[in-house]
Amino acid sequence: MCDDSSLKLSLYAAITAFAVAIALCTVAAFLNGSFWLAYLSPALMLLTAIASGIATIALMLAVYFARKYYECMLEGLTKEEMNRDLCSGEFQNFTRNIEALVLTAGILTTTAAGIALSAWIPWIPQPAMWSLIGAMVVTAILIASLFFFWRSFKVCIIDLRA
Repeated sequence: MCDDSSLKLSLYAAITAFAVAIALCTVAAFLNGSFWLAYLSPALMLLTAIASGIATIALMLAVYFARKYYECMLEGLTKEEMNRDLCSGEFQNFTRNIEALVLTAGILTTTAAGIALSAWIPWIPQPAMWSLIGAMVVTAILIASLFFFWRSFKVCIIDLRA
């Protein structure tokens, strides 16, 4: 029997890593708003970049685990069944969405690292920090929406196997 628990765990890890990144970036933005505490912001922005990088890696693993699950579900099918569509539309929809989120997460990781360079200057990186927080929140929501795409694919492939 094929198991998709590794895929789900990698998606949960990505959401959790983005939640940590959002929290770190928010604290860094508040500290940067203070003249006396702005010097703490670069370290927190680097930690934000690390957390976002972990989310990126988790999303890459999700693509890998999704492909392994798909291959496992196709094992044992006849050549006639293999020539049909086999839920490839749902599967490609899911994997392409993850791949787009991998790219987005990579950009957010690079952005957080770049903001760290100027985070020691009070108030200057504030617009970039708050924009980054907004982008991370949207990305985390999009990662959560992947569970719906996965459910659609899984229902299709289970119906095919029945």
